[in-house]
Amino acid sequence: MTESEFDPAERDSALIRLVDDEPDVRAALSLMLEIEGWRCVSYASAREFLVENMDSPGCLVLDVRMPGMSGLELQQAMEERGIELPVIFLTGHGDLDTAIQSLKRGAVDFLLKPVDDEKLLAAIASELGISERTVQGHRAKIYRKFGIHSGRVLEAMLPDIMRLIGR
Repeated sequence: MTESEFDPAERDSALIRLVDDEPDVRAALSLMLEIEGWRCVSYASAREFLVENMDSPGCLVLDVRMPGMSGLELQQAMEERGIELPVIFLTGHGDLDTAIQSLKRGAVDFLLKPVDDEKLLAAIASELGISERTVQGHRAKIYRKFGIHSGRVLEAMLPDIMRLIGR
């Protein structure tokens, strides 16, 4: 799908759901996604996510290892409940067996922490039907706005930005 074929109303209705037990990861990724123009909601646990309304289209960015219910267990519970959201897994402890298992169950990507913003945005963009060019355009606007030239610099600025916006 090219940028000209993308319906902005579809993007506005898409909701990125982020499930990770680490508050700093949730805050940083939520902020990055919102700066990129996505609607985002985050959850501290798989069980917290499961009680929410799943009416909005979008995708799920999911940590593999969490206390209580793991990301793989949540993926299985979603399948059993008929929840059909594309899943992008994140992990700080990547192992080949876990990656293979998640992909066999239908995950669209498996990324290592600390997550590369560009890889995450590309995975979300491809799954939600927007072009990489659209993602690059949003990123360029953010970089110009903050007077920076890389995602690493933006990541280093996140604590200050979050403090300024009261998060």
